[in-house]
Amino acid sequence: MKNKGLLITTIVFFLLVNTSYYWFDDLGDFEIPAFFILVFVFAGLGVEMLRQLYIAIKEKFKNKHRILTIGILITVLTIVYLKPHKLINFEKFENKINDFRTILRQH
Repeated sequence: MKNKGLLITTIVFFLLVNTSYYWFDDLGDFEIPAFFILVFVFAGLGVEMLRQLYIAIKEKFKNKHRILTIGILITVLTIVYLKPHKLINFEKFENKINDFRTILRQH
């Protein structure tokens, strides 16, 4: 699979964006550079997705691995674009966990 690095980068980017609730505020002075790095990676993945799509069209969609890579790229980029801060509402779960801990302490 020639696009293994691209798939790993895409998955790591997706995980970083969706877990930013936990680590982004702890960066301090590095928040702005980290934000710009994520924006550049998003743009780079978008350009790479277009390049892979062009190659796939040129190959007449015969390479199954390329089609899978394009599908994963489109899915990740669409989810990050539509839900840029998080896919899962961690604040909702955090409140429920805190309520559960309070109940346990009372008994």
